[in-house]
Amino acid sequence: MFFQKETKNPYRPKKTNWISPRLIATALIVASLGLILFYAPIQNRTATTPFQKVVMAPVTFLQTIRSFGANSYQRLAANFASREEVERLRAEVKDLNQENTQLRFKLQRHEAYISALRLPREVEYQTLAAIVVFRDFRLTHDIIVNRGTADGLTVNMPVWTDEGLVGRTRRVSQNYSKVQILTDPGSAIGVYVENTPYEGILRGSEDGGLVLEDLHLTGIGDEIKPPLPGQEVRTSGTGMVFPRGLLAGRIAYATSSQGVLVEPVVNANSVQSVLIFTNTGYREEILSLLLGE
Repeated sequence: MFFQKETKNPYRPKKTNWISPRLIATALIVASLGLILFYAPIQNRTATTPFQKVVMAPVTFLQTIRSFGANSYQRLAANFASREEVERLRAEVKDLNQENTQLRFKLQRHEAYISALRLPREVEYQTLAAIVVFRDFRLTHDIIVNRGTADGLTVNMPVWTDEGLVGRTRRVSQNYSKVQILTDPGSAIGVYVENTPYEGILRGSEDGGLVLEDLHLTGIGDEIKPPLPGQEVRTSGTGMVFPRGLLAGRIAYATSSQGVLVEPVVNANSVQSVLIFTNTGYREEILSLLLGE
């Protein structure tokens, strides 16, 4: 029973073994030949006989695939390298633009300082150069300069440029000062019209201009002429703030419904640097008289 020979079942399907040593050897030979042909040096050979054409056809085909794959890989690698280079260049350009902006800002401040230092000093007053760092025209007409109490500034110091009078210091902190320009509606200074006996009060208006009010005669000459367009309006020296003779504006319209309109000589929107009168003989003389009393 135990040594009974197993009988074959004629109805059992016959198993087919597809993987045989012969098949494996053939596959290895074909793969080896393909690799040899694929990695063989690429040479431009021209087949002359039919046999050479038959032999060279697969070689040419495999080498063409190899060349195409190598070129595609190189292009892909070059594309990734180009993208990395572009990103690096973009970051470098961004840094350079930021550095350029900072340098331009420093250059503007440097040029503004040079401009302030070159302002004419026709009058013998002690002055301090300052840079305009901000403009506030929301409710008032003010500019902010980078000088303050640390530089010896106080309230009501005259501020001017080579074009003429700008205004006066309104508020002063340690390192900055707010300057009330002449066109501020709350500004009012004593002035006179050059080459005429007229004096009055120059006030700022809501539209950013100047109006000459309260005109009166300081003396009567042989012929009294009203102010004419183009005549200069200068400070009269009243009020203990502005010395006499500083140019504040020019007559624009002498017969308007609002009064005598005056055109400012300084454009507060474009001024970059100013001079501040820190110690005028006029101011010191009046203060000494007041303190002496």
